[in-house]
Amino acid sequence: MKRLLWTGVIAVLAGILMAFLIGEEFFSTYGFFSEYNLKSFAYCEMDQMSLFWHIVWQRGKLMILVFLLSSTIFSKFMPYALMALGGFSFGMLEVVCGMQMGAFGIIVPACSWIPHGGFYLIVLILLIRSKNLIGFEKKRKKLYFFLLGFGIICLFFIGCFLETTLGTWVIQSIFQLKY
Repeated sequence: MKRLLWTGVIAVLAGILMAFLIGEEFFSTYGFFSEYNLKSFAYCEMDQMSLFWHIVWQRGKLMILVFLLSSTIFSKFMPYALMALGGFSFGMLEVVCGMQMGAFGIIVPACSWIPHGGFYLIVLILLIRSKNLIGFEKKRKKLYFFLLGFGIICLFFIGCFLETTLGTWVIQSIFQLKY
């Protein structure tokens, strides 16, 4: 557990360092974090159904990859790889939002995961441990195994629904306060 936490801390620091090395001009001029894009996102109207299926497609690819890799010899390294990737992304996002929006931007990355992040985290933990879950099929009835899989899928879709509805509303509300 300590190694996993240290992996996350080092990844966050690496993301912060990378964002400072790249610089504010790159992110604010060419990327998603340009002032024009942030204002556009703050006041846009989105088709919720299209956004929902887009999120299912984007997050679903990662979940399937995690499930497949956790069923191989890489299962021992999956928590570290996911922690490193998530920490690096969070560190970069934290600095870029802080550069673009000042102290107000520091809360954006944390608030962007409030509604749905817990569901995704539970799904990822269950998928990482899927090698152990697959072993239950031999010991228990197949109905238990399929119900567990159905539960994971339901949690995933609840997370996608919350990201589509509450997640976009929270981020748009934050951006509307700023712009």
